[in-house]
Formats: sequence, structure tokens, C-alpha cells
Amino acid sequence: MSVTSLIRFLKFRAKVAFAFYKKSNINILKRFNTTSGGFILLSSLAEALNLDSIIKINDAADVSAHRINQLQASQNLVTHFVEKSPTIRHELNGKPFLDQTNLGISISHSSTHIAVLIIQKAASCGIDIESNERQITRLAKKFTTPKELSALEKIDSHNKPLLLWTLKECLFKTINTSGVDFKSHLNLISATQENEEILAVCEINHPSIKGRLFTKSFIFDNHIVTYCDTPLEK
Repeated sequence: MSVTSLIRFLKFRAKVAFAFYKKSNINILKRFNTTSGGFILLSSLAEALNLDSIIKINDAADVSAHRINQLQASQNLVTHFVEKSPTIRHELNGKPFLDQTNLGISISHSSTHIAVLIIQKAASCGIDIESNERQITRLAKKFTTPKELSALEKIDSHNKPLLLWTLKECLFKTINTSGVDFKSHLNLISATQENEEILAVCEINHPSIKGRLFTKSFIFDNHIVTYCDTPLEK
């Protein structure tokens, strides 16, 4: 590992500061700052939907009611906790961006929860949230290698395939390109655990993108959350 890689990895080991917010007499969410200057918002969909918002997501014939709720919950969190309450827009490939800002954003939903990552520059970033009860062991061989599972041997997680899935979903969002094979292009190199946080070094081997990314994972309300908010290191 280069000196730059080591420095960045050590920065990732720094503990994040957690803060709890209350608004309109509702315990809304957990918010914490990342070591790179961004922040993450975590909430149940129900709590996020209870927030008032001046921006309303319109119903659409080709979009399910649950998807409308996910979009509205995302917008509500951004409206309340991002300066100037920007509107969430989407590129043609579905990637979200904040209209008329220089901020980066990534959003993920489970069936009941939502995670939003905001970074200070309009660059690619990624976050994924999955219920810890989701079982994907039978599918693991399609997106993991024995070497990657071996790298998680000392990690305290009862659902390691799901942890790897969140990690690779996060990487996929971060590199923001097409033609990605989760098994061959997105690889876990090593992982360490500090208290309840899992820190991972990952390698990108896509034909058009190569380098290293660093992710961090933790548990929130029986969900695995993994995020990446630092640029690709070539």
C-alpha cells in the first residue's frame, strides 16, 4: 500500500461523531458526519414521510405507491437537513443529483428504511442499506470469490454475503459506469473491524476504471449500511 493509501485508510479509522436530531416533536433520524466532510442521514421510511416538505413527489401511472413513498422520503430528508433545501433530480441512468448545488448525493432504500449520503463536492459517492435479515447466501457465488469471503474471516457479522453485497453495491454506485460485473470488476482486498465499524480496502478492475476505493460499514436498526465518500485512488 502506498503512503497516500495508508494515510487515507488511517483517516477512515477515525471515529465518526454521532448526533441526534429532533424536529416537529418527532425523533426523526440519526445523522453523523463522515471523516471526509460529508454526512449521512438514516431513518425509517415512516419517520421520513412524517416530515413536512414544500416539494411534493407526484404520482405516476408507471411508478408504484411504495416507490413514490421512497422518493418522497428522500426529498423530505434533503429538504430538512441540506442547506437551501435542493430538489433531488435523476440522470438518465437513475443516479440522483441535487439540483443547482455543488454537492454529491447517493441514496439507498430497504423496504422499510432509507440512507442518504451527502458529500461536499459534486463527485461520485455511494451508499447502500440492506435489512440484516435478508438472505442471499445462495446467490453469493455470483458476486463473491472465496478470497473475498476469506478476507472477512475475522469480521463479526452473521451475514457476510450480505455485507459483501452492500459493499459492492456501494462501489457500483461510486464508479457510476456501465458494464460492471460485481464478481470480477469489484473486489474486496482486506477488511478490519474497529468496535462496530468495518473498514474495507477495495480494488476496481473495470476495463475503463482501475484503482482503489475505501468503504465503511456499520449496523443501524438491524440494517447493514455501507458507504464510500472518497475519490478513486489510482
